[in-house]
Amino acid sequence: REFRGLMNVKDIAKPLADLPFLVPILGLASGAPTLFAGYGFSGKTVALQSMALSVARGRPVWGVYGCKKGRVVHVDFEQGARLTNLRYQRLARGMKFSLSELDDDALQVYSNEVEGEPMKIDAPGAEDYYRELFDGCSLAIVDSLKASSDIDENSSASRAPLDFMGRVSAATGCVVIVIHHARKPMDGAKSSRYNIRGSGALFDACSSAFILQAEKGAPATRILHEKCRNTGILARDFGLQVMDVDKTSTDEGGLIVRHVDIAELIQLEEKQASARLAIREKYNGSQEDKQN
Repeated sequence: REFRGLMNVKDIAKPLADLPFLVPILGLASGAPTLFAGYGFSGKTVALQSMALSVARGRPVWGVYGCKKGRVVHVDFEQGARLTNLRYQRLARGMKFSLSELDDDALQVYSNEVEGEPMKIDAPGAEDYYRELFDGCSLAIVDSLKASSDIDENSSASRAPLDFMGRVSAATGCVVIVIHHARKPMDGAKSSRYNIRGSGALFDACSSAFILQAEKGAPATRILHEKCRNTGILARDFGLQVMDVDKTSTDEGGLIVRHVDIAELIQLEEKQASARLAIREKYNGSQEDKQN
C-alpha cells in the first residue's frame, strides 16, 4: 500500500529552504494562519487594513516593521464594501499617497454584499475556492472567523477552517490572517491564550496569535504577541494608535495607524489613568460640597 506524503530518512535529512517571511519581525510567513484577536473597539480591522496597504506598496508596516511587497486580498464578511473602501481611501491619504498609484490587482476587496459570495470558510468546497482566490497573493485578510463560519467557536471542530487555511497558505505562499474576537483577561492577567474567545483549538491551529487590548477611549491599543510557531520568538509588546489627520468640516481627511513603543505606551496609559483619577476626585469633591 502506498502512503502519500510519507517521508523517509533521506527526505527528512534534506536541507530546508528559508521560510519566505512577509513581515519577518512579526514572524508572518505562509503556512498555518495568524490570528488577530481583540475586542470590538480595539482597531483590529483598521490595523490590518493599514498593513495591507503597506504590503501593497512594499513599505514598513505601521511605519516600523519591514515587509515584502505583494498583492493583497481582503475577504470582508463584517464591514461591507462602503466602510472598508472608505477606510482604505482614508488610510492612503494618511500615508500621503493615492490608491490610483497602485496596480489594479495590488489590493482587492471581496465583500459579502452579493448573496453567497464570498463562500463561507466552512462550506463544502471552500478549500479549493480559497486556494484559487489566494493564488498569486502575498497577504489575505479574513474578517472575521465568526462571521465567515457557522461552526460553533466553542467546539474543537472550530479549528477545521483554520487547518485548511494553513494548507491553502502553504500551497499558494499567501500569508493568511484571520480576525477574531477576544474575551476580557482572566484573573487580572494581562493576557494569555485563554483571552481568545472560543475553543483552545483555535490557538493551537495558528502559527501566530496576537491579542489586542484596549478599553473604550484608550489612547492606544496594546498588542501582545502570544505565539509564534515559525520562529519561537515573540515580538515585544507595543501599541497602535489610530489617528485622524487633515480632517475638516467637509472632509473626513486621512487616517494613520501609528506604532507606539512600549515606553511611550506606558506613559500614555499612565497619563490617561491620572486624568481619570483627577476627574473622579473633582466629581467626588463637588458631591461632598453639595451634601455640606
